[in-house]
Amino acid sequence: MARIYMQTHGCSANLAESEMMARLLEEEGHDITGDEGEIEGVDVSIVNICTVKGDTHALREIRKLREKSGKLIVTGCIPDASVDKIKRFKPAGLVSTHNIRQIPIAVNHSLAGEYSELLQKQKEHKINIGKRRTNPVVNIVPISSGCQSACAFCSVKLIKGNTVSYPAEKIAAEIEAGIHDGCKEVWLTSQDNSAYGMDTDKVTALPQLIKRVAEIPGDFKVRIGMMSPQHLFKVQDSFIDAIKSDKTFQFLHLPIQSGSEAVLKRMFRMCSIMDFKGFIAAVRKKYPMATLATDMIVGFPGETEEDYRKSLELLREIKFDIVNISRYAPREGTVAYKWKPIMGDIAKKRSTEMTRVVDEISLELNQRWLDWEGKILIDEEGKDGSWVGRNYAYKQVVVKTMKPLLGRTVKVKVEQVTSHYLIGEMV
Repeated sequence: MARIYMQTHGCSANLAESEMMARLLEEEGHDITGDEGEIEGVDVSIVNICTVKGDTHALREIRKLREKSGKLIVTGCIPDASVDKIKRFKPAGLVSTHNIRQIPIAVNHSLAGEYSELLQKQKEHKINIGKRRTNPVVNIVPISSGCQSACAFCSVKLIKGNTVSYPAEKIAAEIEAGIHDGCKEVWLTSQDNSAYGMDTDKVTALPQLIKRVAEIPGDFKVRIGMMSPQHLFKVQDSFIDAIKSDKTFQFLHLPIQSGSEAVLKRMFRMCSIMDFKGFIAAVRKKYPMATLATDMIVGFPGETEEDYRKSLELLREIKFDIVNISRYAPREGTVAYKWKPIMGDIAKKRSTEMTRVVDEISLELNQRWLDWEGKILIDEEGKDGSWVGRNYAYKQVVVKTMKPLLGRTVKVKVEQVTSHYLIGEMV
């Protein structure tokens, strides 16, 4: 039996894969820790990296862990272009996202002083493996792997390949297992939830999957992860109908990336601003208090000041609750990699201004919830004797109490708001 430290970066799909690998290692008799203070005393360290926004951060984390840990295995999203860069740190093994079931092999080789490289690309259903959950009340359930799109800036397809959708009954079984273990919140995750089923059909099967999940008996709530909006336009009515269940949070993450049609065209986004606005309007008509999130990239090659201003105009018009802002970073192997980038100081200035605008809008939207009274599901322990819960629109509500509340549903009244969360008192 070995003592193993695990560290995870990136999206919820990465976190789910770390939980699966931890469970596989536990079944082999190994002891897992996520406590950074214990790194120097472990036999092997595992870092699950994310390189979707470039490999700079990933390489920095690998170097830091390599200095603290004698034997380090690198797992996760490892693009071909990054393999030689990672090898410079002399890791004990490389295990790509396609080979997580083989993590025990890599660990055993490492303990024996042998290097292992498990980078073969294969279509594997990474579900029904079992998990050592980071949060005991949250079940992160992958519904597919890979991507249907071919955005000029993104390396996801280079790493994950085309979409491979998991059978609905396997997904249901994974959710049922989590309910049996006491989970109260389900995250449906993938590289693009709206592409679910498009590996076998021309249109998304996500509405049907959401309805199937809502039929599962039990006391739980569902958060639907990121969805490329263009795949939802053809099924707009059925999708809006599918999310009406009380079990589904009224939360939609719909990345647009830019408010400029010219920039979207260069990005190969396949999504027009007009169609996007129409879809958002239809959602808000049915669910006026729904929490809407999007992603924006500033400084994409060729983005003019006018293009950038159009992005700000779109944000002010639609008023998203959450906007994930990224400064463009070139990813080796992508179409945009060789294009001339915007100067760093210009991208930084745009990012700073957009952040300020987004915070103002978020505060304005959160003020609508002042004096709201209703139930929230406590899904996280907060700081300084507080707990974090989510209401029906997945709005984050912080409550202060010394009572243990994780996994419980409590009634609160919102007394204060900030740009990022609501503050409530238990009723």
